[in-house]
Amino acid sequence: NIKEREQAIATKEQELTLREQQLSLREQDLTSREGKLQQAMHLMDSAQNVKDSIGVYNESLVGSWNVKMLCTETNCVGSALGDVKVEKWLIGYENNQIIAKVFAKKSLVRIYNGYYTGSTLKLSQLDSSSATDMQIELSQDDKDLKKMKGTRTINKPNCKIVYSVDADKSQKEIQY
Repeated sequence: NIKEREQAIATKEQELTLREQQLSLREQDLTSREGKLQQAMHLMDSAQNVKDSIGVYNESLVGSWNVKMLCTETNCVGSALGDVKVEKWLIGYENNQIIAKVFAKKSLVRIYNGYYTGSTLKLSQLDSSSATDMQIELSQDDKDLKKMKGTRTINKPNCKIVYSVDADKSQKEIQY
């Protein structure tokens, strides 16, 4: 009788351990979903505070830009300090908002939207399929309006990447 009880207790302990593991996985999934939801809500809230860019139209932003980014901070798998990305940006105004179309190897890879205040260009993009939030903040050089410097921050659900950004206005327009 004792052996049967011990075996029943061992079986129940295994079942409890399995249930604890399942609950832990479910909790991790819910935590991840909650983080994605909070990021999306934050972006929706911040989008309401975006100023109308038509009031601060800056002709010197419009056109093609050669952009070089250097990874300065990361804790994401597949990304390393010192990684370099080179892109072409086509910046313009659409519907009272700044739009930056990003090209890599002659292919459109993403589109940012944002606004310009003072000497600062702020762009953002949310990849709703992965809850990845990308924020760019660039300052235009007061002495040379054909140069901008700043940062690009990519916030993923479990990691973050920061790039330093150098942008130079191109003499040739993008013809893609």
